[in-house]
Amino acid sequence: MEDILKILEAGESIEKIKILETLEQTDDPVVLEKIISRLNDDDIQVRGEAFSSLLLNKNSILEILIKNLNSTSENIRGYTSLVLANRNEGSSIPEIMKLVKDERAIVRSCALGALGHLRAQEAEEIFLNSLSDSNIDVRKSALQAIIELDILISEKQTKQILKEKYAEGQALGSKVNGTREKINSLKNQIEHLRKAEDTHLLYTVIVCAAFPWPCTMSLPPSVLTVPLKRLCVESYLN
Repeated sequence: MEDILKILEAGESIEKIKILETLEQTDDPVVLEKIISRLNDDDIQVRGEAFSSLLLNKNSILEILIKNLNSTSENIRGYTSLVLANRNEGSSIPEIMKLVKDERAIVRSCALGALGHLRAQEAEEIFLNSLSDSNIDVRKSALQAIIELDILISEKQTKQILKEKYAEGQALGSKVNGTREKINSLKNQIEHLRKAEDTHLLYTVIVCAAFPWPCTMSLPPSVLTVPLKRLCVESYLN
């Protein structure tokens, strides 16, 4: 077992996956905790294999899963709620409902998805209130659950949603307009610089035409004052 735990903790991803594939029916609490910890693995494939291993486990692992709803890892909290839902652990609904107030949006979204999958009618008010969540993924999860459970949205709530959407649209419009103004300002600055460069180039050409080549090349930039430039222009045009 020690080798298994070491691999799951610090092995290569392919090694972890191979080990996880053999642990679908383990009932060892230590191993189960290590499998659950892989829900927070850096590799998404390892996380997926850990999820599958817990889902397919036919042993009674409800208690250890519920305990991990309080994990310090947001991934473990969120994904464990989904494992419970996909195992159809209806008794876990009260604990999953607590996660809808989690500070992390991913946890709230997973919890709402889990409650929707479990068809938790007792969470109707939670689903409706979550339509006003600041995170769009959370709102999508809430709306999906509302649709699946045929929950009616009151006229007042519908107006509130539309009002919030309008406010979001206004905020987005302001950002777009602000960006457009910045772009136009930059374009004007670029055009101004381009004209300045063209004017400098014109003066240079005229000076070269008005003076012999060696003389012009020997003139320092400080000598090319505005009056001299004007004189050069007039001489050139005449």
